[in-house]
Order: sequence, then structure tokens, then C-alpha cells
Amino acid sequence: MNRGLRAERRLRFSVHFSFALCLLGLSANLFASQDIAYDGKHVCEGIEYFHKQVPDVPWSIHVVRIERARSDFQLLTTMPTNRAVGLTLTTEQLKAIPPSVGEPIAAINGDFFSWPKGAYQGDPAGLQIIDGEMVSAPPHSRESMIHGSPANAVCFWTDAKGNIRIDKVASNLEVTFPNGAKLPVGLNQNRTNTTAVLYTSAAGSSTRMTNGGVELVLEKNGGDWLPLVPDETYSARVRNISSRNTPINADTLVLSIGDKLLAKLPKLKKGMAVRISTVISPELKHATAAIGGGPQLVHDGKLTKIRDDKRNPRTAVGYSKTHLYFFVVDGRRKGISDGMTFEELAKEIAWWGCDEAMNLDGGGSATIWVDGKIMNQPSDNKERAVANDLVVVRKR
Repeated sequence: MNRGLRAERRLRFSVHFSFALCLLGLSANLFASQDIAYDGKHVCEGIEYFHKQVPDVPWSIHVVRIERARSDFQLLTTMPTNRAVGLTLTTEQLKAIPPSVGEPIAAINGDFFSWPKGAYQGDPAGLQIIDGEMVSAPPHSRESMIHGSPANAVCFWTDAKGNIRIDKVASNLEVTFPNGAKLPVGLNQNRTNTTAVLYTSAAGSSTRMTNGGVELVLEKNGGDWLPLVPDETYSARVRNISSRNTPINADTLVLSIGDKLLAKLPKLKKGMAVRISTVISPELKHATAAIGGGPQLVHDGKLTKIRDDKRNPRTAVGYSKTHLYFFVVDGRRKGISDGMTFEELAKEIAWWGCDEAMNLDGGGSATIWVDGKIMNQPSDNKERAVANDLVVVRKR
């Protein structure tokens, strides 16, 4: 890059940054009096990275600011590189994004996930949508499903028109049998003796279930079929009945039913027709990407009240009318950054002008990636494998 171009970019970043400070009603003298250090990087047209350091606490805060009006940017979510529930590094998930989709520019780690080792280690706690397909569901509105989460979880999503939203969501996924019996179901997660789970190919090559129960292999029975999308009704027919670890392919679903639910259902047999409903509340019919988390930190420009007095590494996503923001605060690193409470994080996010914001998985998972590099200092001293990521790509 020639010197003239470097100088132009430095000047352009300086102008953008100074303008942002003016919008926030802050002056350079105020920053100096608080001994706050800033470093910034013009990543590409429409995306900037900031590193804010507050030595008195200390805090190390990483922020990516993205212009929402850019039609060449797209938000998407990722999962492990074999496109199945599990855990892999953020950097590995980004490498697996097909070049035809676009070039990854910035990313943060996503939802909380099941941690104990087992068949479904890495199962996201909430909703996830990839390119319109629902691969994980939020907790069910009728009962606490696998994660023991409240009936409503917080979710960030975007639709085909680029509209973004943060709100509480709940699942109403259910399967209806010929006699009218309705069975609430989870999606691509561990199944117990008292629950039922619907599996798609996003779960992997099989259900991985070995603890009894009955598994129904479902095929298309007229009308729309896969991929599974929110707020649709699917007609299916039982192709086969199995007892454990049933294979899954791109053209089938598997309904795994715990032993203690079977008495409430009609006699299960091949050829039986069932109806699958994928209703999510509120409606997400045209959502193209979604990722779960919580709690909500900012709503309508106001801080939400959350009881939390512990400082930890944090990851969050927020937005204003003009920009989308990725946030990561380092923590558990003595002399570098203590981490933040939820209240401190909400105040920081509001300072940047966000109208809405939500927390994502933090701790050792907290990761922010910009232009090919991890920018923060993870508390494990290395990048941790995570269940999913929120990514902005520049479309080809």
C-alpha cells in the first residue's frame, strides 16, 4: 500500500472516530481526565474496530461497529465444521463458510451450550437459524425442556430484508397424531425418558440415542418438506420404527419419544400420518439467521435491571438505528481486564448508542475475530471451542 493511501485511510478513520465522539456528546478532554485509551482500525468500508482500555479498573473492551445500510454485508450464524451439533473453534467455523457465501469480516462467539461430555455436548441453549433453516429451538413454552431454562429465552435474529431484532422467544414445536394427541418436542438435543425430540440432519448422521424409547423415521407426505423452517406445518408419514441410534439423512426426520410418554399416544405403526408444527413465538417465519443468548441488556435505549455483582469476560450484540455492534470484554486477566457485571456491560453498550442489546456466552468462550485475527485475550489463554458464532460477511 502506498504512503498516500495509508495517510488517506488514517485521516478517514480519524474523521469517523471524532464524529462518533461528537455524536455521543463527549470530548477528548473528558477521555483524558478518565485516563481512557482508545485504539481503532478501519477494517473496510462500513466496518470499524475499536479497542478501549480503562486502566483504573482495569478493563479491555473490544468493539466492532457495522453500518446497517450496507447492502453488501450479510449476517449469518455458524455451527461446527461438519454441520452437526458439537464444539469447534470460532476460527475453524469461519474457515468452513463457503466462498460463494461471502468473505468473513468480523465474528463473535454465540449462544450458551451444554457443557457436560455426552452425545449432545455443544447443544445450543436457545434458537439458532442458519440460512433460514432452524437447527436448534428455544425452550418450549409448555415445559422446561433439556436445558432447565425459563420458558422464554432471548434471541437475536435478522430477516431477508436486513431487519434485525432482539426479543424473548419461546418454542411451540409439536407433533400431532391421527387421534388428535399433541406431543411437545425439542429439536436436535439430548432426549430423556420424559421428553420427545425431533432430529434433522443438523444433529449429525444419527440420533445418538441409546437410552430406550421409540424412534420414528418420518418422510414427506405431501406439501412442503425440508429444510425445517419456523412457523410452518409439515405433513409426514412414518417410514420405519426403530429403538435407538437411528440414522438420519437430508430427506428424513426422526422423532425420538421417551418411554414415559408412550402411554399417552396411539399405537405407533408404519404408514401412520403425523403433522409437525414449528411455531415460534413471536413469529420468525422469514428469519434468515438467528442466535440465542440472554439476558437482554438494553431495551428501547434503557438499561434493563439484572441482579449480578460478578465481573466476568463478556460477549454481547447490540444495535442502533444506523449500526450493528459486536462487543467483547476480556476478564479474569489480572492487571489487564477484570471483566464486567451485566450492569457495567449494559452501561458500556448504552454509551455506544445502542437501542437494543443482549448478552451472549461469556467466560472462556468470549471471542471476537476481526479480519483474520482473534483480537481479544481469552481467559483460558487460548481460543475455546464453541457451539456457534455470529458473523458478518461481505457478499461476493
